Amino acid sequence: MRPTTSTALMLALLGGVTLAPIACSDPVGPDTDDQLATVRDATEAFASLDAALAAGYVDINVVMQNMGHHYLKADLLDGEFELERPEILVYAPDAGGTMRLVAVEYAVPLDLAVNAPAGFKGNDDVWDRNETFQLWTLHAWVHLENPDGVFAPFNPMVVLPSGEAAATGTPTDDASLSASGRSRQNHVSFRHSVAVGGE
Repeated sequence: MRPTTSTALMLALLGGVTLAPIACSDPVGPDTDDQLATVRDATEAFASLDAALAAGYVDINVVMQNMGHHYLKADLLDGEFELERPEILVYAPDAGGTMRLVAVEYAVPLDLAVNAPAGFKGNDDVWDRNETFQLWTLHAWVHLENPDGVFAPFNPMVVLPSGEAAATGTPTDDASLSASGRSRQNHVSFRHSVAVGGE
């Protein structure tokens, strides 16, 4: 039985992320649900961080509260949205400190796509035009339920240990961490600069 949102949130606050298989609870269409299930299945192989590192994902030193640690596979950065090949994997520590996959993030360089990529079927995925990183980005919380929505950039279920996100990737505006600031309509800029491609 899956824990309720309030139970899972309490467990997250007490010592890390509560990880359990999820079904999409976001009110998205059946086609989008099918696509999300496909993504979840395709990325299950990266449940452990070691598997992602072995596959060529690298730590880009972007760590954000209510998001997690971001790992990029530069070879996947192109002008295409590829459902089963997300450019970024997002990890967070569980209660025992082991890094676990919580989300995927799609990234398309702005210079390769003037407009946001088509993305998932329907209109539920709203891409962020991130000027600092020069990327269109989109989170999909397919490995950890997100009460704010499967495509919301932030997830209150991800509570990193105190100080872990202090040095990197913090939002430029504290209001972005408010409940209303977690919506997929808000665009977040990062203070951290990283070379696309992990150079």
